Amino acid sequence: MTNKRTKLIALAVTAFILIVGGLIFWIVGEKKQLEADKLNFAKLEKEAMQEELDRLNEEYGMQYQKLTQGTTPGELKMHFANDSIAAQLISERAKVSKLLEELNSVKANNAKRIGELKNEVKTLRTILRSYVVQIDSLNVANERLRNENATVKENLERVSSEAGQLQADKKKLTEQVNLAAKLNATNIGIRLIDRRGRKAKSLTRAESIEITFTVSKNITAEPGEKTFYARILNPNGEALIQNASDMMTFEGAKVPFSCRKVVEYGGDEMIITLYWNINQALLEGQYMIYLIADGNLIGQKSFTL
Repeated sequence: MTNKRTKLIALAVTAFILIVGGLIFWIVGEKKQLEADKLNFAKLEKEAMQEELDRLNEEYGMQYQKLTQGTTPGELKMHFANDSIAAQLISERAKVSKLLEELNSVKANNAKRIGELKNEVKTLRTILRSYVVQIDSLNVANERLRNENATVKENLERVSSEAGQLQADKKKLTEQVNLAAKLNATNIGIRLIDRRGRKAKSLTRAESIEITFTVSKNITAEPGEKTFYARILNPNGEALIQNASDMMTFEGAKVPFSCRKVVEYGGDEMIITLYWNINQALLEGQYMIYLIADGNLIGQKSFTL
């Protein structure tokens, strides 16, 4: 009986030891599995954060490009505001790069530090959202301002074009008025006069050259005192003059004149006579007479001596 009892006790103890051993083995296995799961989870979190940081790095770069590219004078992307936000973006992007470096170096079983880094990544994501809102607002305002600038530019070009057209029309009208106001000499007559004021019978008896012409009626011309000039050129193209100081302005230059006469012109037709006193031997050949008033050539005629 005693032996049987002893065997039962031994059997119970053995069973207990086996159960306890099995339980311990199971607990140890579960603990190892838990540690492995925790390590795998930490690795997955680390990889996820690395991907998140890569995305953040790329997005910070994209926002920086959106802020700085395509800036033109006059846009709302004001220099000081842009520079400030751009500097902050660079700073935050540097933090992303620093976190990436640290995340690559931290061990996967350092759950505490990985958790801290995870919170820092969330903070960077939140900060990025605020920059996205600011930059998008600036871009919307800039687009509106670009449209307004385009409208202003278009209006300015139209006004400039209209002003240019008005200027051209004004110039054309001025030219037409000046052309209409230009005097015209007709019926130009030239003859040699002797000392008695009669037509000279020969060149040797001539004392002066008489030039007679009719100024046509012109009510557009400004009335008042006007000077009529005659410029006589000999066959060699040299001007016949009385004095070296007899000069007038014609076609933007100072040129010598032969004779002149000041008359009161009121717009009606009138006959004018000019005289050039012969003070030198005259060449035989063809001469040219140019009549000038108000700086304009009003008539011309050739004659032969």
